[in-house]
Amino acid sequence: MNADEYEAAFQGIDLPATAELFPGTIVSDVPAFINNSISLLRTVRNPKQTDVIQYRLDRLLELIASGEQTI
Repeated sequence: MNADEYEAAFQGIDLPATAELFPGTIVSDVPAFINNSISLLRTVRNPKQTDVIQYRLDRLLELIASGEQTI
């Protein structure tokens, strides 16, 4: 997905305040995490960096969809 597609995916859904993406990887401000990640996708052109950002956003979407997102 690109930045616009991620923005649309997160639009209008209930976001948790915090989320544990992976064991030991905790996002303490989910809305800020999403905004920062999407901004980075718009500006960073290095695939090694964008792949990591997309992986984390995909994981957050999975957690929200499964209902396991909150700590």
